[in-house]
Formats: sequence, C-alpha cells, structure tokens
Amino acid sequence: MCGYGRGNLYAHTSYTDSHLIIAENRIDTAEEVLAFIRKLGMVPGWSTHRPEVITILDRTGYDAETYIQPYKSIGFFVLGRDRLGGAGDQR
Repeated sequence: MCGYGRGNLYAHTSYTDSHLIIAENRIDTAEEVLAFIRKLGMVPGWSTHRPEVITILDRTGYDAETYIQPYKSIGFFVLGRDRLGGAGDQR
C-alpha cells in the first residue's frame, strides 16, 4: 500500500463514539484502526464528541498521537437556534 504522506488521519467521531465501551475503558477495534492509519504512512488520531473518549485515550496508551473534540458552545444536543428564540437550523 502506498503512503499518503505525513498528514493526520482521524477516526471519525461517528465511528469513535459508537465503538466506545466505557465499562471496559476501551474503544472496540482501536488497535486495528490505528495500525491501518500507520500503514498508510499517516499520523493516527481520534475525533470524538464524548469527553470520556479522551480520558480513555490518555489511560490506555493507544498508538494515537492526537485527538480532536468538536465544541458547540450552546451545547452538543441543542438542535437549532429555535431553543434560543431564533429561526432554527434550516439545513
């Protein structure tokens, strides 16, 4: 498999968060995902909306050099501006 360069490649938050097993302090198939990213010649990382993932990553020693956590200042579960008196999300 050819390398793609030294850029970062993050497991998408939809994958990360759905494979999180909190009771076992792990992300299911994490080792395989990270090994595949390394095989591509890229820097592995995780993307998550859940703060528990970052805690687990720090504890487990997975081969991930970085992670990102998207932040929504009005709250992750707020669907649109309608709750703030605005017109709402039109997407």
